Amino acid sequence: MSRIFRSTRFWIAVVVVAAASAGTAYATIPGSDGVIQACYVTGTGQLRVIDTEANQACKRTETPLQWTQKGIPGPTGPKGDKGDKGDQGDPGPPGGFPTTLPSGGTLRGAFAANGYADGKDELVSDSISFGIALASAPTAHFIRVGDPSIPECPGTPAAPEAKPGNLCIYEGHEQGVDDVHYRDAVTGIRDQDIRTFGAEITAFSSEAGVYFSTGSWAVTAP
Repeated sequence: MSRIFRSTRFWIAVVVVAAASAGTAYATIPGSDGVIQACYVTGTGQLRVIDTEANQACKRTETPLQWTQKGIPGPTGPKGDKGDKGDQGDPGPPGGFPTTLPSGGTLRGAFAANGYADGKDELVSDSISFGIALASAPTAHFIRVGDPSIPECPGTPAAPEAKPGNLCIYEGHEQGVDDVHYRDAVTGIRDQDIRTFGAEITAFSSEAGVYFSTGSWAVTAP
């Protein structure tokens, strides 16, 4: 009987030790706020770390201590040496902006000639200004709604494109017009030469009421 009793006590002790070890494994040290809590005995110098989130506390004979894992920031270090001077960039165009569109460069924009007519053949117009002049005047093309694209103008109203040396005007929408043209904004001559800096769109009403021709354009320098 005594041997059985001693064996039982042994296994109880093993369970108690295992439970204590499991409790230590799941302790939250440092705490969720990063602070380490401890208790210090002044007379003996004994120090033990506790888990306050597991309701552990110092005894009446102990002095509570706490510290964090993160140390106090050190002093600012000395300023580093000044770096080497960078290479000088290429000079920009005179005046800070190009005066002539480089060959092969493309500009794009939109136009909207619209108005309200009291009757037929009333005129409304809108300008096309390139912003940067071309070295020579481009050849202009006006593509009405529903017209097929041409080799010089392979784009669309939503994505205007132009081959070098061409101005391509794409009408995207129209209402109440029966005659739309491009013309020289200086001379007023229609469907012939235009200027290196832009052109004009004219539309004539087909009847009384709202009338308009809108779309996009692209010009590419030769």
